[in-house]
Formats: sequence, structure tokens, C-alpha cells
Amino acid sequence: MTDALPPITVTATGLTKRYGDVAAVREVSLTAVAGRVTVLVGGNGAGKSTTLRLMLGLAHGPGRTLFGGRPLRGHLEPWGVVGAFLGQPTAHPRRTARSHLRVLAAGTGLPRARREELLELVGLTGSAGRTPRGFSTGMAQRLGIATALLHDPSVLVLDEPLNGLDPDGVVLLRTLLRRHAERGGTVLMASHQLDEVERVADVVHVMESGRIVSAGPVTDVAQGDVERTLVRSDDDARLARELAARGGTVEEGPEVVVHGLSAREVATVARDLDVLVTALVPLRRSLAERYERRAWTEESGVGS
Repeated sequence: MTDALPPITVTATGLTKRYGDVAAVREVSLTAVAGRVTVLVGGNGAGKSTTLRLMLGLAHGPGRTLFGGRPLRGHLEPWGVVGAFLGQPTAHPRRTARSHLRVLAAGTGLPRARREELLELVGLTGSAGRTPRGFSTGMAQRLGIATALLHDPSVLVLDEPLNGLDPDGVVLLRTLLRRHAERGGTVLMASHQLDEVERVADVVHVMESGRIVSAGPVTDVAQGDVERTLVRSDDDARLARELAARGGTVEEGPEVVVHGLSAREVATVARDLDVLVTALVPLRRSLAERYERRAWTEESGVGS
């Protein structure tokens, strides 16, 4: 399907879940908006999966989640609002992939053509007559993704959908998610595969120990608070000295890398010195580098 989707904003407020003395999720609030891919990132045990389950009403605890201003159970046809795949096998082991989708579509008026379209879309047409017992992990993931897309919902909720996918499957999923957002849909997913998250996400929420510790556009979260700019000139030594005097932290090598000053500020300093700039490249960390740096800083006590 290629027509526009009804825009639905998902708003979670104060989500909390405890298992005995362990706080799995602590006062988590977040918003996922239409036309954007929003991703929860973090390590194992960070609280990503539990947060998604709380949002869908599959786990219970304080807090609430609204889909377009209403709880999910307040929608007349919730299957048209949210499609979810939480990374766990959902198909009966003796049903074929095709019959699995048929059972899920029962009573909703979904045409058979839609089921066949989805099997082709996720690359399972040739395996539609097989049962999940013979599926690889990646094939099972593809069937789960087809399940989430079945009723063409406005909101997709996916937990670790990249697990087990081969490179073709990763590209396929990336394309499906971007296409869904471009149609005005809302995508909310959890993943620990940071390199791929950076390729597909618009907004990320970094979770640690049940809390959201950082959130924003993916480029901003990856970059953090410090800008870096690579510069080459006809007088690197002189330029480096002045950049340091203006508050930048300078790394000198084959080229100068300055932290804490924007590319515009570096260019202005060079102009004031009448230094010819031959290269000026803003740099940013990848999301993976940013996350690893944060983890190292916390473990070593730097900055605490």
C-alpha cells in the first residue's frame, strides 16, 4: 500500500515497572510522532523491551500511553492503529506462514491479496507453504514483520527486528521502515545495533538502568555537546595557536582537529588571521562511538 496513513502520535508518560526489588523501568516518558522513526537504544537490561510492553498493555505498572490521544483499548479497531512484533515467535509451529497470516486476518475483512502482497514484500513467497519449524531466525523475523504490517497500521512497534536478518533482510527492513514513515506512519522500535539505528532513525532515546538518559535527533545524540572540525590551511601551526586561544581544544597532526568550536567559528578565526583554508570538514561521532564513550566515562569515573 502506498496511500497516506492517518497520523497518530504516541505519548507515554511515567511508565514504571518493578520485578520485586528490581526497577526495570523508571518513570519513562517519551513521544513518537508521525512521519518519524523513533528508536530506543541501550544494552541488555536497559529496559527497552519492558517499555514497549508497557506501552502496548502487555505489561502492567504505573503510567499511561496514549495513541492519538486515547488508550489503545479505546480505539474501535486497534489492529488498524498499531501493528507490533516483539521479537518472539508468534506463529503456531504447525501452521504455514500463509495460514498464520490468514488466521490473524480472520474477522477483519482483510482481502487475501493483502496477505500475498505481504509475503512477497518480506521475501517469503517461496516459503509461504512451510511451517515456522523449518525457518531460520531471519525467516522468522521476516514473518514477524509481515505480521506487524498486516493491517497497514499507522503505528509500528518493533522490538529488535534486526536480530537474525541477513544483509538483504536488513536493507529490506530499513526500506520498509523509511517508507512507512514517509507515508505519515509512526515507527517506534528498540534495538542495540547502533550502526544500523543511525541509518534508519530520526530520533533516538538512549536507555540505561530503566531510564532515558539522552534523547533527541539521532545526529545530535551521536554528536553530544562537543563539536569537532577538521581544518587544513597554509599555516596550521599559527591557526592552531589562535584556535586554542579562542577556547578550542586542538589536536595537531597531518591536519588540525579542533573541539569545541563550530566550523563557522574556525573559518572566522582563519579569516581574521588571513590564513588560507584548504579544507574545512565538520566531524561527528557515530552513535556507536558516542554510546561507547559514555559507557567508558561512567565505568572509569571520568567526569563524575
